[in-house]
Amino acid sequence: MVPHENTGSAGGFARGMQAALTDTHFCPTHILLMEDDVQVWPEAFVRTYALLSLLRHDYEKHFICGAMFCAGRRNIQQETLGFVQDNGANGSYGAGYDMNTAAAVLQNEQDAPLPCHAYAGWRYCCIPLPQTDHERLPLPLFMKWTDTAYSLSHKAEFLTLNGICFWHKDRSARFNACRELYLWYRNPAHRYPFLAGIIPPVVYQRRTSARCYRRFLPPTVFCVISTRGCASAGSHCKKGNHVAD
Repeated sequence: MVPHENTGSAGGFARGMQAALTDTHFCPTHILLMEDDVQVWPEAFVRTYALLSLLRHDYEKHFICGAMFCAGRRNIQQETLGFVQDNGANGSYGAGYDMNTAAAVLQNEQDAPLPCHAYAGWRYCCIPLPQTDHERLPLPLFMKWTDTAYSLSHKAEFLTLNGICFWHKDRSARFNACRELYLWYRNPAHRYPFLAGIIPPVVYQRRTSARCYRRFLPPTVFCVISTRGCASAGSHCKKGNHVAD
């Protein structure tokens, strides 16, 4: 147990990563990141450990991702991985599967090509310690898309397995306009550097602006940040961030 002030999920994850990197007693090999608002089937831990113990050398640096299921419809899979679309929006891979059916269970285990620009959500994500270092820890702030940026900046590869999963509220049930839209405007400086090469700067800026205007926020609440400013202000993210004790 490591006492830490409330700096949101990203701050807590960063502090936990820092503790694992400096631990000389247990010498951990992996870090398991989990949100505090998910329900996890205990079997997920057993299967994660079993999968890690059987990994071939080629897969030792892969992230192990837990599949997200809908808390209101517990047999419906919401996603196994997220990915960034060409317009900068987030997409869900493996969404909509009814895991009460044998066909869906088998399809979920197919060795199919993953979407480009995939990332692992940190509601349940097991990361090898060699894929973590003091120079590239998450920003210890209330942020969104920290998991997106981390996967993209580390060029992560992923493993999933039926039964490594958790349940979370449906997106429509957990959407909070004030929080979500505020963070959409506050965080592009953090997010855009990792999207460069995926989405043109002007498209990203227009999408960010349009998203807020569509959701009722008056123009006086925020100011439009130019994409050039976003990229400049966030360029240090690629160089690494240090987390203070």
